[in-house]
Amino acid sequence: MTSSPTGAAPRPDRGRAAGPRPGPHAPDSPAVLLSRARLVMWDFDGPLCDLFSGVPAPSVAAELRGFVAGRGLDTSALDDTDDPLDVCSTVHRLFSGTAAGTVNAVRAALDRLEAKAARRALPTPGARELLERLRDMGSRQVIVSNNSRTAVTAYLRSHGMEHYFAEVVGRPADPDKMKPHPHSLEKALTTTRTDAADALMIGDSAADAYAAAKVGALFVGYCTRPERRAVLLDAGAEHLTDDLAALATAVGGVTGKGAGPDFRPSGGMAPSLL
Repeated sequence: MTSSPTGAAPRPDRGRAAGPRPGPHAPDSPAVLLSRARLVMWDFDGPLCDLFSGVPAPSVAAELRGFVAGRGLDTSALDDTDDPLDVCSTVHRLFSGTAAGTVNAVRAALDRLEAKAARRALPTPGARELLERLRDMGSRQVIVSNNSRTAVTAYLRSHGMEHYFAEVVGRPADPDKMKPHPHSLEKALTTTRTDAADALMIGDSAADAYAAAKVGALFVGYCTRPERRAVLLDAGAEHLTDDLAALATAVGGVTGKGAGPDFRPSGGMAPSLL
């Protein structure tokens, strides 16, 4: 799950978000859009794994707050968040001009704690199946994450998944350039020499949706809870799925590699391919 600094972000037109849900082979279904994308940009925490499933995010945030307090700095502005990325970005905003050493130390501590969490993270169901399907189609895949590159690569190595990705773009040194800022997506597009019109992002947060809109890439939102679905719709997401394995099967049906023409996803959002 991608977190982001707070800040104004334009809300794209919600378009078809509240309208009828296309079937898996409709022209604007996630499966068809994925089958046409030359580049698929994945968010990390959420679509690929549950990063803090083994090391809870609130405990990481508390450790970072304690680290800052131990340096004699006022942590009252950090008391209302249990999100480690919010702690990092707030520390940067408050202390980069007066306590740069602490800011850098917090960033390094977060890198270390995320890498520890990555070694215990649970895979997202269906993610590997979709990665396999897209690889077999010849699509290039990259990761664009607000988490550290160290954590992402540690997870990929532990699960034997490095070969799926042409690039990993992790958290920028400047937290203000985390998503919803388009920096990471722009870097991925430049590195792979891909036009935004040929790219699609899979993410699970409003920040992901906003970043994709800012660069002009298509966006498929992954959500398994109604409240997350509402957040994505409010951010302008028009294409949602709650089942990556079903999405992989549907992509196979579109491309002739997997499901037959009568495939219909079951369970979840009925259908899960919106």
